[in-house]
Amino acid sequence: MLNPADTAFAETLAASLPAGTIGPAGPRYLEEPRRKGVTPAALLARPRSAEEVSRVVR
Repeated sequence: MLNPADTAFAETLAASLPAGTIGPAGPRYLEEPRRKGVTPAALLARPRSAEEVSRVVR
């Protein structure tokens, strides 16, 4: 089971990346097309380089 990302995690992650890389996920990212699952809230990472992907995954 995954733990939800809290505000502290989001702030720490956003501080290590360029502005606009981490933000709230819109509805299209929260709903599964077949309606088999819905995520109540989430963060969306938009890395622009392999280095930024590495920071997000760490």
